[in-house]
Amino acid sequence: MTRSFLTRLFSSLSTLFLVSLLIFFVFQIIPGDPILSKLGPEADPALEALLRKELGLDKPPMARYLDWVVSLLRGDLGTSIRFQMPVQQLIAERLPNTLALTLWSFFLIVFISLPLGLWLAKNNNSTLGLFINAFTQLGIAIPSFWLAIMLMLIFGLRLGWLPIHGYVPFSKDPWGFMRSLLLPGIAISTSSIAIVIRYLRASVLDEMLQDYVRTARNKGLSENTILIRHVLRNAFLPVLTILGVLLINILTGSIVIESTFSIPGIGQLLQTAIRSRDLPLVQGITLYIAAVVTFGFLFVDLLSAKIDPRINDRGDRA
Repeated sequence: MTRSFLTRLFSSLSTLFLVSLLIFFVFQIIPGDPILSKLGPEADPALEALLRKELGLDKPPMARYLDWVVSLLRGDLGTSIRFQMPVQQLIAERLPNTLALTLWSFFLIVFISLPLGLWLAKNNNSTLGLFINAFTQLGIAIPSFWLAIMLMLIFGLRLGWLPIHGYVPFSKDPWGFMRSLLLPGIAISTSSIAIVIRYLRASVLDEMLQDYVRTARNKGLSENTILIRHVLRNAFLPVLTILGVLLINILTGSIVIESTFSIPGIGQLLQTAIRSRDLPLVQGITLYIAAVVTFGFLFVDLLSAKIDPRINDRGDRA
């Protein structure tokens, strides 16, 4: 267990280092000057040189990268050129909104997909089951940004039932908070709901073919008893891993949806930083997202190993 954990941890840290290197140098070669974006093309050359020196942009790229890494190790992501605020402070201000959207979307995934997946496994050949199967295929194929636009057009502009932009904090108006996140949550979670439904259905049907199920039937146990006491325990194990991966995906996938619905989260902040050529802010947010993905997958790996000890055995033998 210790060896496999250290191997996964080293792999995650190595990935994060390579990502930081890629992030920094990609944004060095992108056309545009963040100083001119802030001051304008007719800025005073003396003021431009002073600001460039204050931000360390007068140094060679490798020296700037080493300075950035040293700052990262101290917990300093730098200072935003546009907002003149610490990058970590800007991220901390927007992070609760992104987390609210992520958790709401994840709640929709669990609340809808698990009951439907179980029902579909028991009623796979029914008319409604065939309809749900068709829905899951469509849900996987539809891009979230296209679905977001359709939801805005139908439920926001045409019917006027729900707001199509803006964000209401829960502390100010709980009902307004739920209304403002309903359409974005549906747009983000639809494909994940379809994936979990199909995965859980397949997992349950596979378990129903195992020998221990036939043994339980021969003992006279009812189908519901077999399903609840025996099948679900084994069928849920791989689904938990899928849910962990999907949680990471919706956290990172909220970037486009936040901008579409004007939710002041990490994604909208990133797009603002890109448009204004705010390199410290872009680098800080991108590295934050990379860290969430990297360590999120590390957590999923550890959870999978905890659920199925055979994974650890394979890792220790490798």
